[in-house]
Amino acid sequence: MAPPRKRAASEAGDVRAGEREKKPREEPREESAATRTRDDDDDDDDDDDDATAVRSELAVAWLKEHEPATMRWAFDLTRRNMRSMYENCPWGWSNAEKRRELNHPDALYVLRVDDDASPGGGGSGGTDAGEERASPYLGFAHYRHEIEKEGGADGTGGEAVTYVYELQCEPRRRGAGVGGSVMDAVEAAATARGSERCVLTVLKSNAGARRFYERRGYVVDGESPKEEACHYVILSKALGGRG
Repeated sequence: MAPPRKRAASEAGDVRAGEREKKPREEPREESAATRTRDDDDDDDDDDDDATAVRSELAVAWLKEHEPATMRWAFDLTRRNMRSMYENCPWGWSNAEKRRELNHPDALYVLRVDDDASPGGGGSGGTDAGEERASPYLGFAHYRHEIEKEGGADGTGGEAVTYVYELQCEPRRRGAGVGGSVMDAVEAAATARGSERCVLTVLKSNAGARRFYERRGYVVDGESPKEEACHYVILSKALGGRG
């Protein structure tokens, strides 16, 4: 059975996004392939809020389809970074559960592009057998735009929230701004989409992850468990949204 809150991770460590009651997403899923964006790029697709929300100095790619090779890399990176942490807390680690979470139909992705990689790849990843394989990416975020089921009796009027389920970067590039550039993109996309908050979860044992988010303006959320024995804390950050 899945734990009460969804999991996420940062370049500094593990993070868990909240799982709350929500109504189905009303916006259509993007259907194009990954789009590379920079601050000097022009994007003619006015209908794609996520793809136009950010013009970062660092190159990011918006994954519009769950491409098998990229999803294998994302799973492998998450497992390499997080398996031991999960096994040392009540969540435990499950390959099947993590794959289901990463491949959820509502999952959206921002990928940090490796500018030093060749067109055919670069960087390093792995396979289930532990072999290295090429990847053109240095890190990623898995996030979802959701509506909390609150407000009117018909379920309308709920708060628009963006949950960060996963934030991972290749260990060799930690401290190089990879996680920050990816989170910049996620928060810009969330604001453009009308989200009022970004929400995620951090293991209490992962002090580095908590510092990373607190530097970005995240604070303990009102729904974070108060029990001292609880092994995680829920953090959130207020966004501009759409007024």
